[in-house]
Amino acid sequence: MRVDITGDVPRLIEPPPRAWAAPFPLFLKLGAKSWRDCGALRTISEQQGFLPSVEAMFSRLSNSQKRYLALVRSSHEQLDLTLFRYVDFSDVSEARWRVQGGKAVLSSCCLRGSSARHARASHQLMRDLAASTGLALGVDAIVDLALQPCGRVSILEINPPMAALRSNAEARIR
Repeated sequence: MRVDITGDVPRLIEPPPRAWAAPFPLFLKLGAKSWRDCGALRTISEQQGFLPSVEAMFSRLSNSQKRYLALVRSSHEQLDLTLFRYVDFSDVSEARWRVQGGKAVLSSCCLRGSSARHARASHQLMRDLAASTGLALGVDAIVDLALQPCGRVSILEINPPMAALRSNAEARIR
């Protein structure tokens, strides 16, 4: 969903009907910032009113989200609000990798539950997956990976700089 970020409080450009309710629990991300970095995981519960919930979230941005918006406003008037189906990660570990020049470096890690026992053994696999993802995109990126209790590693999210993606896409078209 497109969001106007030119004002003090972001607003949905084409909001759904006010009566629309979440069909299942939702987790939100505005541009590159989620509501996870506000100190608590804020979700919209199943059958909860979507628009009032989003408006309340927009009115109470974290300091990190505010700093991000201040930086992004210099080059963008709009961002995407991305909706994800909420998944319980209480037993899933996460690793954030910075990929620059085809090399992946672990920048943060959150080990949780029984998946944590696989962290050391999965380190090289995660590094290789993050690096190959950046190479496939052709840009530097932040690659977030999930490590499940069974040891399976999967991509959660990729945050490449938008300008780099655009210039890369334009170069491929030419």
